[in-house]
Amino acid sequence: MTGGGDGDRLTREDAVEAYVSHIGPEGARFEKLVADAGRNLADAERFNLMAMHAMGAPRLSMNDVALVEEAIQTLREHRLIVAGAARELENEGEPVDAVKVDEIRSAYAHAIKSLGETADLLADRIERDRSSTYAKPQGPAYRKNFSSDL
Repeated sequence: MTGGGDGDRLTREDAVEAYVSHIGPEGARFEKLVADAGRNLADAERFNLMAMHAMGAPRLSMNDVALVEEAIQTLREHRLIVAGAARELENEGEPVDAVKVDEIRSAYAHAIKSLGETADLLADRIERDRSSTYAKPQGPAYRKNFSSDL
């Protein structure tokens, strides 16, 4: 929805316009928008479950948290595109169910909040993890055992 590679970023208005033109045929575009939003939200829920399962992993990194935060940003962008597309469809005379649009916005807000809570939990788990890795130097004994006299 929000573009391809780094150089392919679209403005939000361009993304809305491209999406509306993509969801064709006229008269059924709102139903397609609702279905697309539903699939997007279901994907977000599955992603959140996977991130929660990661809490049981032996080691986590801040990259895991960054991935969840990136998903949050993507969902925010998708929410804006869906809302903009609904407005555009209405402006073009398509039938748009305002109650359904509000439900979709609320569902996105809930998904964003849930992912935010998961990101916080992951970050807290990382912060509490004081175990050391095998590659981490272990102080003076490490330097003594691995001196430069090799």
